[in-house]
Order: sequence, then C-alpha cells, then structure tokens
Amino acid sequence: MTIESSAEQTTSPHLFMPDSVKKIGQHDPLPDTGSALVELDSLDVALTLDEHVLFFATDDTHVNTMLRIANHCPSHTFVVHATLDLHARSALDEAGVDYVIHTADMVEFAHADIALMGNDVGWEERLFILRCREKAIPTVSLQEATNVDFDGWPWRMQWVDVTFIQGVYALKRHSRQLMFLTGNPRFDDIQLNPLPEEPRVLINCNFTFGIGVDWGRAWVEQVIVVAKSLGLEYAVTVHPRDETDLSGIEHVLPSNAFKVHEQLAESSVLISRDSSLPYEAAMMGRNVIYYNSFNEPEYWLNNDDTGLIQQCYTPEDLKQVLSDTLQSAIRVEGKEQALSAVFTGVDGLNHARVAQAIKILCQRGNDWKTSDARAHGYFHTWLQMHLQNVWRPRIRQIAPLRWIWKCGKWLVGGYRRT
Repeated sequence: MTIESSAEQTTSPHLFMPDSVKKIGQHDPLPDTGSALVELDSLDVALTLDEHVLFFATDDTHVNTMLRIANHCPSHTFVVHATLDLHARSALDEAGVDYVIHTADMVEFAHADIALMGNDVGWEERLFILRCREKAIPTVSLQEATNVDFDGWPWRMQWVDVTFIQGVYALKRHSRQLMFLTGNPRFDDIQLNPLPEEPRVLINCNFTFGIGVDWGRAWVEQVIVVAKSLGLEYAVTVHPRDETDLSGIEHVLPSNAFKVHEQLAESSVLISRDSSLPYEAAMMGRNVIYYNSFNEPEYWLNNDDTGLIQQCYTPEDLKQVLSDTLQSAIRVEGKEQALSAVFTGVDGLNHARVAQAIKILCQRGNDWKTSDARAHGYFHTWLQMHLQNVWRPRIRQIAPLRWIWKCGKWLVGGYRRT
C-alpha cells in the first residue's frame, strides 16, 4: 500500500461526509444554522505558535499525544487532575515536563489563550471547562479514539466549545456547531509494517474502568481456544488499566497505548473487543477481527462499513474467519481512502494540523464563538466531581456502603455508570 506523505493531502469530501455538515475555509463566517467543518487548506509543518496553550492531560496517553503538539507551542502549561491519578503525572515526570495541578485559582488561567483536552466528559474536566469559560478561554476537545461513543450519556465531546475530529468518518455520529478536521497526533508514528514470517495472533484484552469484568477472562479464553485449535502462536496484550484476572494464562504481555504497536508489528492478525486498537492495526496493514461474543453494544465496530474490520459473534464464526484470513493475503490495497476518512492524516503530520487549527481558532476569536456546548451549574459539577472522583472510590472499598451507594443510584432515576 502506498500512502502519500504530502502536507497538502486532503480527504475526499464524498466519503462518509454528511450533507448536513458545511465545509468552510479558515476565513469564512460560521453558517447561521447547522454544523461547520474547517478543513485546512495548507499545512505549515514547522509552525510555531505565539499563543499560550493549556493542555489538560487526563492520563498518560493524553500526555504522549499532547507532547507532540507542545513542540509547536513554546508557551504552554500542562494541567493535571487534582482528584484522580490516571498516570498523567508520572508520564510528565518521566518526560521531564513541568505541570500544575488543577485548581480554581491557578495563575496559569490568566496567561492562557486556549485550552486543549483529550476528553471532556469527566467531572473534573467539566469543572475545568466552566472555569475556562468564566475567563473567556475557549476550550477544545481532541477526538481521542476512532470509536468514541458520541450518542447519549456522558455526551462525549459536547461540553467543550469546539471539537477537533480525527476524520470525516466521525461525522456519522458527531455534529457540533464548529469542528476542525485535524486527525490525532496519537497516531502519527503508526506506519505500514511488513508481516512476520509466521502467522501470529495478538489478542487485545482491554476491559478498563470495570467494563466487562464479569466476562473478560471468558472472552480471552474463548479466543485462545480457537487460536490453539488452528495451531497458531498467540499473545495477549493487556491494557495498563485492565483489571481482568488472567492468572494461569500463558503469553500475557503488559502494554500501553504506544508499546502495543511494537506488539502489533510482530503479529499478523488482531482479535479485539471494543477498542480503538482495531483501526490502528488496520493502519499498520494487519487483518482485524472484532469478536463480540458477549453482545457489547459498541456502535462503530459492530457497524463498521470501512472494509477495515471483520466481525464475529460466536467461537465457530471466529474459527472460520480466522482460518480464512490466514489463507488470504492482507487486503490493504485500495483501502487508502477509508484509512484517510478514519484518520485524516496518514502522513505523520497531525500534530501540525492541530497546531494550525489552534492558531486559526485563536485568530478568529469571537467571530467563531459557539453556543451549542452542554453545561451543568458550577456547584453541581463541583459536587459531582467530589462524589465520583473522591468519595465513590472510597465507598467502593467498603461492601455495605457500596451496596447503599448502588441502591441510592437506582432510586434516583435508575442506575447508570457515571
């Protein structure tokens, strides 16, 4: 597969582009109604920003992504959670980068021109957005994965003022008053890789934040049984925040969002549940199988129409598809357009696209002021942040209190994960 590495590369406006979204240039006014998408006309890969950027990094993945953008921003500040530890601080410490802890009165607000976030759904993230809004600092959310669940609670990428989307494919489910087509620098280092000499299956164990804890091990074991029945070598890559009990299972590899690409390079097929990794694997030229034997309600992978993902729902289907896949060539030729629709830039220059979008947005100022962001009241957001991030983890450690907490949530409008 040949992918051009031109800074002028653009995506076909006809692939996955809804009629309801109007494409505008960086000098055009916002339309009176509907959604506007800014697609960059040109790209300055050596752009240096004068604006001071606040990078709100929720976790280590966000840190690694934002560090690429920070190279364009001599004036910037990394901001981390005050109430949660999702490894952002340790990642910044390891990189030798200073940071501040989020507070209402941090002086960095006074110097900021714009704030960039990796997601906007956490309660502390929403409180940060409210504090920025009080100080007229525009907030932006970068689409952190291909298969973001945009619909329904917790309303992802609907709390910030503007969104930077990964590709036009996201427009099937995401619509805001103002969006920029930037791609995500998280994927800038991913390249097409030659296949290993012998077929090897990589199993993606990605049951994070308590999701699928009741069936995570069973899912992994089902895939291993199929791989063994076909005489295939396999390895299980485990997300750093996965808590599945894999004791006694062989070939388990610890991982993170960047190390996993090295593991993919040594594999020919990825088998995964709900994750962004299937699309990253396709970008590397790997066959991808989405195995959903427990009927998880994941929209993007269940309904993929890019031609990059194969779906299976039973062990028997998985065995047949995996067998057929190994007997055929890796079919990536002709899929450049689909990959471009998913990732925007497959040229390693998304960091420059984000920097240019930041500059344009700051230059337009109130000309492009949006009004469609969601928001709770300040006290409600502050209270929920403490309940969910501080008190809930403590209560969950005490069985009787955990039961009372769940009952209380049932009584107040029905249980939902927040």
